[in-house]
Amino acid sequence: MCAVFLLHMLAGYGQNLELTGRVMDAQHRPLPHAAVSLLRLPDSSAVVQTITNNNGTFDITFRGNGSYTLKIKHLGYKDYYSATLVTPATKHMGDIPLAADITTLATVSITAKRPTVTQQIDRMTIDVGGSVLTEGNSVFELLERTPGVTVEGDGDFAIQGRRGAKVMIDGRATYLSGSQLALLLRGMQAHEVAKVELMASPSARQDAEGSGGIINIVTKNQSPSGIGGDMFTRGSHGREPQYALGGNIHARAGKWVAQLSGSYGRDENRSSAYDERTFFTEQAVGLITRQWEASRTDPGRNYGLRAGIDYTADSTSSVGISFDWIKGRYQSYSDAFLHFLAPDETLQQQNTTQNHFDEGYNNLTFNAHYTKRFRDDGHTLNINVDYAPHGNDYDNGFHTNYHDATGLPSGYPAARRNIQDLANTTYLGTIDYSRPLGANSKLEIGWKGTYLWINNLALNDTLQDGTRWVYDALTSNRFQYGQHVEAAYAIYHTSWKKLGIQMGIRGEYTGTEARQVTLESVVKQHYFDLFPNLFLSYPLSERHQLRLAYSRRIERPGDHDVNAFRIYADPFNYFEGNPFLAPSKTHALELGHSFANKWFTTLSFNRGSDVIMDITGKGEQSGQTFSRPENVGHFTNYGISMMYNSPFTAWWEGSHYANAFHNRYEGSFRGTVLDNASSSWAINSRHTFRYTAWRAELIGYYRSGMASGAVRTAPNYGLDIGVDRSFWNKRANVKLSCTGLVRNAKPESRASFGSMETYSYSRPDNRRVTLSLTYQFGS
Repeated sequence: MCAVFLLHMLAGYGQNLELTGRVMDAQHRPLPHAAVSLLRLPDSSAVVQTITNNNGTFDITFRGNGSYTLKIKHLGYKDYYSATLVTPATKHMGDIPLAADITTLATVSITAKRPTVTQQIDRMTIDVGGSVLTEGNSVFELLERTPGVTVEGDGDFAIQGRRGAKVMIDGRATYLSGSQLALLLRGMQAHEVAKVELMASPSARQDAEGSGGIINIVTKNQSPSGIGGDMFTRGSHGREPQYALGGNIHARAGKWVAQLSGSYGRDENRSSAYDERTFFTEQAVGLITRQWEASRTDPGRNYGLRAGIDYTADSTSSVGISFDWIKGRYQSYSDAFLHFLAPDETLQQQNTTQNHFDEGYNNLTFNAHYTKRFRDDGHTLNINVDYAPHGNDYDNGFHTNYHDATGLPSGYPAARRNIQDLANTTYLGTIDYSRPLGANSKLEIGWKGTYLWINNLALNDTLQDGTRWVYDALTSNRFQYGQHVEAAYAIYHTSWKKLGIQMGIRGEYTGTEARQVTLESVVKQHYFDLFPNLFLSYPLSERHQLRLAYSRRIERPGDHDVNAFRIYADPFNYFEGNPFLAPSKTHALELGHSFANKWFTTLSFNRGSDVIMDITGKGEQSGQTFSRPENVGHFTNYGISMMYNSPFTAWWEGSHYANAFHNRYEGSFRGTVLDNASSSWAINSRHTFRYTAWRAELIGYYRSGMASGAVRTAPNYGLDIGVDRSFWNKRANVKLSCTGLVRNAKPESRASFGSMETYSYSRPDNRRVTLSLTYQFGS
């Protein structure tokens, strides 16, 4: 009753102005980079300014009192002024045609520039669609260079030092985790991405999954007036060559819009790594192992195909279907040399291991969507249905030869073969409904149902006596995993005087079943959680804005985490899951300030419990180690981030991001105390230079070491540079870039937990020169 009373009380206050629309020319073609300004009446002072995106659309949110008009300006067209707008209002202005201005001088050329990094109430957006340096990179490599993002391993990402960020593509979950997600992102081309959205405190509309927040990858979307498209090809060379080619075509015919795109990529790379482990016995060194490994991908191939068709029945409703298909295969090989040393570092044993890893993946996502816009502005209904069958097959193995200190053979060789067939299918449905309540308030409600089913068959053979293969019944298994999540949410938007308010609540019921078919063992979990969030915004003046954001998040164990059977990398390293893992919960709080839409400062505080982290310990044999996920204690993160967009001159613009934070992990596991903390900082600076048809881009970044679970990483830095030129009336573009021109060639990490200390570094293949050519045709 108190909550209902509060909603009604707040509904009577506030001044919100939310405007959306699309700017077109007389032929109904979108006009990108049109300058859109909200002017206060009667003095016509600008209070908000933005530009339209590649589809000609704009989105303005302003909180204040009074009357306003919307002004749209584009070179070669007459200025447009809207009718008077009085707060509060939420208005979709539809398609706004601009009339040609025949008096415009043909020799004048002015290009509007979109800020690279912008801050909204619930997300930070990095515009990468026009970046020179996206060419030649995968989406995984793009995220490695994104301000505020830290890549902690295959498929593991952090936002501002917070682990467990969930990755979405175009607002939809990827249904993958760990190495599967990494393969998907490595198979996607970075040039297909328009922007990356970082949501440290997402609204109740988003899934509560992701203790570190949400990373939303927004792909480019065309809004054609006829038939058009583009083609691209590129080649790059690091330690080994890589190349890709592809294109897309889009068409509009009356009320129908269709799109089709495809790509093919092939890459090879070489890398090396070093790993040292110290085993203690009663505080004294008992054994030291040192391993050197050289790896190569030979080759990796990926194919992508995306298609969609939309039908707009009338001005109030539209329906569409689409599908995404990404298929690929990665074959990698490595040679490892492992030394066993006594406490005085005397060599005792030396082994050589040859590994082969062959993984194929086939990921499909089918989507059907329907949108209904009712008579009132902001009154909408959206329905989405997804069907996502994903498949992975593995053919892996290793062969180890043992030698004594002098290099002579010692005992029989050890070998293992692993064949896996992994099927991952997701069914999803969402309903989102939004309705204005009175003049200045809005209510959003919605439902989402997700059902995930995984069937994993793993067959293992081991080499006995160095001569014969024997089926390994102890590690071969069939594992089945089901997860069912039912969610409902409600969000209320209003304002009180100058204070903008958005409060939401999301309830999620989760049911999981981890079934070890081989062992006839079943572990079930059922739980319900509420996830509140709150956003407040307050304009101190026309140039100063404050915002406050709070949300509660969850990190659920994945299917890989709860599969108890072992997966061996070699005879001395294996991973095993934990079917009794509990979900981790996190509270996230942010306080932000913006100045003139150029300076953005954010203070953040995050507190997590039952943190899920991989614990490394001694295995059953001497020198053997295992990794197993466990719930270990608490996580605390607090920090400050600053962002500045600065056009230095008409030909030089920049965007700069800096983040300082403190991480602390504390808890205990099986009598061992964990207390790992560090103060860290990161900086990212992007510069763009323009001269006639030429453009150059320079990105430099530095990330200090940080604490992550029981691990402490070392600093990481890099410098990328690129140049491009447009010709043939801007339809063709050639780009030359060098990523990793200056880069940290030896990422390092250390960990000390229980009776082990580890140190490792790697030399990835991340220095690359890329040449690409793009050609646009049609409208």
